[in-house]
Amino acid sequence: MFHCCGLVRYGKGVQEDVVKTMHLHKERMVAIEYSGLVSKKSICKNCKEIKWQIAVVLNESNAREKLNSRITFPPYYRYENDTLFLAVTKHIYNNISVMDTIVKNRDSYNLIIKGQEFNWLSQEQGKWLE
Repeated sequence: MFHCCGLVRYGKGVQEDVVKTMHLHKERMVAIEYSGLVSKKSICKNCKEIKWQIAVVLNESNAREKLNSRITFPPYYRYENDTLFLAVTKHIYNNISVMDTIVKNRDSYNLIIKGQEFNWLSQEQGKWLE
């Protein structure tokens, strides 16, 4: 019985760590400001939740400095070679095209595409996308 309870506590601890890690990465993404052009769209057919992804070639060098290649949180986002790969909602994916400009304002959970604001990141703890 003790062994089983220990595993339950361990599982809860791992889950709490994942939620904390997600929260820290989400804070980083909310805080940063950037804009760029969508260079690619892709759908992960084997994924259950995070299916829709876009690649954004960033315009600003200050965003590049903040998103150095060591700061990644797959499958939610990763940064490499001046390109930010983002998980997005199906709604955003369906409303964006390659070569569209994306704007992400500082301290915002949303993306601006073609002048329209889209809910992107969830404000709910433990949930990435809106």
